[in-house]
Amino acid sequence: MTGRNRKSMPPDFEPPVPAWAAKWPSNTTRLTSAFFGAQGEPSSAWQEWITSSLFQGDHAPELAETAQFVDAKGVSNTVGIAYWKNEGYKHWWENVQDWWQSKDRLNEGCGYWREVFHVPQENIETLHSTPNSHGIANLAGELEGPVEEHAYPGAARDRIPLSGNDEMRGPDAISRKLTATRGEDRVLVKPNKFMCIIRSGQDWGRCETEERDFYLNEVEPSLRAGMDYLRDNPIESRCLNMRLMQSTDGDGAQLDQTFGLGYALDIYAFEEWAKSHPTHLKIFDQFMGHAERFGENMALRLWHEVSVITGDDAEFEYIACHDQTGLLPYART
Repeated sequence: MTGRNRKSMPPDFEPPVPAWAAKWPSNTTRLTSAFFGAQGEPSSAWQEWITSSLFQGDHAPELAETAQFVDAKGVSNTVGIAYWKNEGYKHWWENVQDWWQSKDRLNEGCGYWREVFHVPQENIETLHSTPNSHGIANLAGELEGPVEEHAYPGAARDRIPLSGNDEMRGPDAISRKLTATRGEDRVLVKPNKFMCIIRSGQDWGRCETEERDFYLNEVEPSLRAGMDYLRDNPIESRCLNMRLMQSTDGDGAQLDQTFGLGYALDIYAFEEWAKSHPTHLKIFDQFMGHAERFGENMALRLWHEVSVITGDDAEFEYIACHDQTGLLPYART
């Protein structure tokens, strides 16, 4: 496929199952992914802002979703997710930034965080187990495939066009060295170059009872154990943060979808975990067992999107949040 390489593909490799990827139009040069969170009991101001800013108004996101999760400290977080192509975010932020920057945010009984990254299209890849879009791929308009570059170690890296001329290697080890700007209960953190972001999702909403039960009872526990390992072992895994989130509808009701949102020093951290760690090997075995059991009748949909940060165009801000939020544990004091 155009824009991909096969540096890591074994000789004579054939994927065990088909997969599809986003096909980006030529006029898509940059993509923005944005995650906005309220930590603790969300204020009424937050609810109003999400409704008026993410789902309507001038330059509203081309795609908006909501989710929730409980973090490593046991605190509930409510999340708004948004995507734009090209300069859409810039125009939107000009209209809404006054709310975010207001001192009122410091006195509403909850913390706020935003993690926004703008990446060239050549720094991103997506993969889907069916020809149905999820996440940022919805902005592409269509999927292409089946693609051959998947289901082997390094396949995600091969699907990122930038990897054809750049190794995309980040720091060797995690430390408290990320540059941070601190204000009145506000911290801005700059991610390291080549930090890798993954959003990896599961959608069992179309599964019949037998397949649904098999996924929830056999597969999902292994997935959760793997996400917990990455969240709780940053030094060993080189994963800065991992959150397993529950997708919700506009009214806050849970959907039959979850996704992991993770940040690592570079793509190799996720690659090594996927290739050799027992938690991922078990996930892979369970998913393959699921695929074999239900075959062409399988209704479970799996997908992910991976981005690599190469410039300074990212905004990670934390307002009155606890010290284990997002990238805060690694911010230079």
